[in-house]
Amino acid sequence: MRISKEQAEAICYREINQPRLDWPDTPELIVVRSDERERTWVVYYQSRSWVETGDFSQAIAGSGPYVISKATGEFVIAGTAAPLSDRLLEAEDVLAAKNAFWLEDAFRVAQQVLDGDMDPNFGCSLIAEINQKVGYRSELDVFTALAHDQNGHERFGFTAQSCVAEILDACHDLLRSNAT
Repeated sequence: MRISKEQAEAICYREINQPRLDWPDTPELIVVRSDERERTWVVYYQSRSWVETGDFSQAIAGSGPYVISKATGEFVIAGTAAPLSDRLLEAEDVLAAKNAFWLEDAFRVAQQVLDGDMDPNFGCSLIAEINQKVGYRSELDVFTALAHDQNGHERFGFTAQSCVAEILDACHDLLRSNAT
């Protein structure tokens, strides 16, 4: 899955407009800006009435932006204390701790393999390592199996060279799953 700007904005809109028991008369909140960073979308929001009228009494204070992983759609809300750049880095660190960026790294490696910029066997081993770090996700398990088959299984007909076609297929499948 690769999260587009529009999808990130939809995630934010859905979350900010959830009914809240602590604020039953919440005004409608809307997305007002989205900034792209290397691994995230930063989505800002405000009350519709403030955006439409400019009346500061309608503005929402303390509305830290949503920081949304491009790889997984997971999000955290950034704090509002200055400087904002520090709050964004902190939010991205939280997402990294949730493994939201490891998948993006796997997608990047798969693309490099398919582009011919990386040896397929090396790329397979890298993605297998990523899979181990994220606790074995089903979409990466094929790389773990193929990396295992490359080493010490020659007597069963598996070699690094014999696995290349399957590695390329797995890279295509992974990137296709990322596109949906």
